[in-house]
Amino acid sequence: SVGRHTHFGGEVGYGAAGAVTVEIDGVTEIVKAGEAFIIPAGKPHNATNGGPGPASLVITYVVEKGKALATPVK
Repeated sequence: SVGRHTHFGGEVGYGAAGAVTVEIDGVTEIVKAGEAFIIPAGKPHNATNGGPGPASLVITYVVEKGKALATPVK
């Protein structure tokens, strides 16, 4: 798990292998290999390996220049 955080821009992800549980602003979905998801800027979210084996995502971030890529959320 990466821990709850936000971004100063959008995040677009694609399941490359396995299954990843993605929680976005309190709503949980399981992203499997071949599926995609979008997280709007500023939405608190977290991702956790959702299966018994390895999992991976391909992620693209479009964030404001000069801002941190990720900001932790308590």
